[in-house]
Amino acid sequence: MSELDDVKRELSEMKAVLLELVEGLHPPPREISLLDYLDEWLVICKKPFVAEKTYRDLTRNVYKHIAERLPNKWLYEVTTDDLQGCLNAIPQTRTKESDHTVLLNAFRRACKLGYIPVDPCEGLIYKKHKRSTREPLTHDQQTEFRAEISKCRKPYCYLFLFYLLTGVRKAEPLLLRWEDIREEENIIVLRGTKTETSLERPLPLYAELKGLLDTMRAERGKNSMLFPVSLTGIQKEVVKLQRKLSFRFSLHMLRHTFVSNCVEKGVNLKVVQRWAGHSSVETTERIYTHISSDFEQEEAKKL
Repeated sequence: MSELDDVKRELSEMKAVLLELVEGLHPPPREISLLDYLDEWLVICKKPFVAEKTYRDLTRNVYKHIAERLPNKWLYEVTTDDLQGCLNAIPQTRTKESDHTVLLNAFRRACKLGYIPVDPCEGLIYKKHKRSTREPLTHDQQTEFRAEISKCRKPYCYLFLFYLLTGVRKAEPLLLRWEDIREEENIIVLRGTKTETSLERPLPLYAELKGLLDTMRAERGKNSMLFPVSLTGIQKEVVKLQRKLSFRFSLHMLRHTFVSNCVEKGVNLKVVQRWAGHSSVETTERIYTHISSDFEQEEAKKL
């Protein structure tokens, strides 16, 4: 055997030893099915940290959209093509975007923990949902809105004004109890339904908001909830309002309006972020950049 052959043999042996060492550094893929792993991810990574409604939405995404479109193979056997096929089969762009976020977070964790050797979400392609612009109400529209909601039956007349004065998300008022109004601290504790940041946040009882709550308290019955209504009931009242108002209206526009009103009145953006329950001030800046046109005209007079 030549000297060259000896060198090749030694290199081959060294390569085999190095491969064994490298493989020993990485744990073997975890033998857990895709659906079992997603169950685990929901319970461990989401349930303790998000509001109940958000958890229900995530669970629905996993079972209704993902589980029905992906083969329940071993987690480490799931390929990028499997995930791409799942996303491609979802017709609604908004649902597609939500499911992409679920898959991205779940598989990123699996990869970091060594359950899978590579992340199959790398390289996924999907069309982002184009959200319709929800402009804040102008001052004239706010006046019209206040006039119309005053004609609504109770407690919806109070509820719609509460949305305008606090900027809460649709389901958040339904979580409020009278004990959440802390007169001694001059705050109302809002309980969020979306991000971890928004799960509990105080909002000062400024004059108009305090006046609304005092009116409601004077008419309070035995119910411990501020607004003993359902989401279905709210939506029915919104539909009625939409028919009466002279402008296009959605409930979420009141959230934009609240933040825009705060900005117009000089409230610090970081404070507005906390009141709105955003995870970062960048979210507030990115979403709520629509200052009403009449406010812009007033500012232009300063030039």
